[in-house]
Amino acid sequence: MCGIAGLWHWGGQARLAPTVLPAMLRALQHRGPDDAGQEAAGIAALGATRLSIVDLAGGHQPITSRDGQLVVAQNGEIYNYPALHAELAAAGHSFRTRCDTEVLLHGYQQWGLAGLVERLQGMYAFAVADARQQALYLVRDRLGIKPLYLVTRPDGGAYASEIGALLAAGQVSTRLDQAALQRTLLYQFTPGEQTVLAEVRRVPPGTWVEIRDGAVRTQTYWRLGDLPPAAAADPAELVEQTTTLLRETVRSHLMADVPLGVFLSGGLDSSLVAALTQELVEQPVRTFSIGFAADSGLDESPWSQQVAAHLGTRHTAQRFEAADLLAALDGVVRHCDEPCGDPALLPTYLLARLARQQVTVVLTGEGADELFAGYDHYPSVVARAAEPAWRTAARRLRDGLRGGLRRLRGGCDPAEIDPRSGFPLTAAQRTVRRLLPGGPADLLWRPEDPRLAGPARSLQAALRGDLAAWLPDDLLMKVDKMTMAHSLEARVPFLDHRVVEAALALSDAARLRAGQNKWVLRQVATRLLPAAVVQRGKHGFNLPLAAWLRGPLATLLQDSVRSPAVGALGLDAAYLQRLAAEHVAGRLDLARLLWTTLMLLRWHDTLPRSAS
Repeated sequence: MCGIAGLWHWGGQARLAPTVLPAMLRALQHRGPDDAGQEAAGIAALGATRLSIVDLAGGHQPITSRDGQLVVAQNGEIYNYPALHAELAAAGHSFRTRCDTEVLLHGYQQWGLAGLVERLQGMYAFAVADARQQALYLVRDRLGIKPLYLVTRPDGGAYASEIGALLAAGQVSTRLDQAALQRTLLYQFTPGEQTVLAEVRRVPPGTWVEIRDGAVRTQTYWRLGDLPPAAAADPAELVEQTTTLLRETVRSHLMADVPLGVFLSGGLDSSLVAALTQELVEQPVRTFSIGFAADSGLDESPWSQQVAAHLGTRHTAQRFEAADLLAALDGVVRHCDEPCGDPALLPTYLLARLARQQVTVVLTGEGADELFAGYDHYPSVVARAAEPAWRTAARRLRDGLRGGLRRLRGGCDPAEIDPRSGFPLTAAQRTVRRLLPGGPADLLWRPEDPRLAGPARSLQAALRGDLAAWLPDDLLMKVDKMTMAHSLEARVPFLDHRVVEAALALSDAARLRAGQNKWVLRQVATRLLPAAVVQRGKHGFNLPLAAWLRGPLATLLQDSVRSPAVGALGLDAAYLQRLAAEHVAGRLDLARLLWTTLMLLRWHDTLPRSAS
């Protein structure tokens, strides 16, 4: 696990500024506190900071070929690297280390980039500088587990694991993208390739970028839309196949030469990961959970304790108050790297800090909800797709009347849903455009793949819609940034691409059956977990945000909506203050929109003014 950064210049290596890359690496030190290095080849210079996980003594990065013509730097883990190492050694390649990054170098030599990425099982963002071709390749894993940002200029460009590294080295201005800002307020995160900084874009999941011959080209090597449609299967056989696949995947994710643990909320997904992990290790696995004051109604500590006792794990739990979250807020905003209103950022940050006291790697349950239909909005979007036209018209009329009454009271429309998946937005588009005027008439983000761009007409379409945006741009960004803030590596076994491909081939009945979601996962878990845990509804690392914004965080909210950043971002100050007052008074619940706005304002305050 590392942070990577680099530069390229069409004029060649000699013109690369020698102070820029070190500045980028210093900004990424939290991602890799154990080591750092930089190498150049052809048009590019590559750098990496290293968190040592495998081959602690020999895994220095970047790794250079013996003739100096290839340089590779990687962030992430290649879980099947032992098998690839053996295959490459049998083909005559000689290795100097046991680390997975060297497999990328020899694999590129042996199979080319397309052949290499086809074989990879893992989470990764890596760069290959090829001096012979005068080319640089930037590659991101299939699901977007690891982040990778890019800025291009007429004379060259730069890339990094975090936007902060680009800003720290003066590689990008702080000019904002209006549409991206509005979409951030609407979704609570910034969906798609464009970030809120106009010059910075993401390398999309399942994609590599070829930088060569004065051009920057993008090649997609794995698409959600290309995966086969769902098919029915024998239920008993399906449960056996799913159990075997998940066990094999978790086994591969245990690869580490450092202490490892599991985030355990007590919900189905994290409990299943903990159970499979405990099956596969000889000693009690370390598990970690956090909770909030018992009167918040959201404390899940008893559930995680129950699962830990059942499995015999070595469990550590800690309870937090609103004051603890407030104290951590500056660190969360700084390490989040881009604005995001997901309230789970705060508990994830605190949980990672707790776990890092004992382990360097954790396994988490992210991805199961998007693959096995764990969210409440999936059944409803399927029902809406099947409803007759007259009922649709009646529902829209009812919603319109409610919206009119609400606007009279609080000045905003009821929140909408993303029609691609049913994902609940923070507010109506009209409310967001009033809060931040200008921008496009339609704020909904649509992926380039037309097979994923239309409204959800099936459960499969809804799942793929969330896998395309909500998963990489919110959940995975949150987990990566909040764990790496504490130099902790997080692994997500449900998002091994083999599990994803198998899950998306399931029929609807394998997910939703007899009014219960995640049917096949619950059948797997029945053999491993207490019945009460197996039957629980969806839970996660939540916090009582609406109540806290009316209570212990009300002063923070009211101060923020009057800060200079409101004007700098172009927000309608009077309207924002009115929305905040309506929420604090208890007349409306605008917690998600207001928290997202607050996080945007705090993020704007972290921008370096000299880069503008």
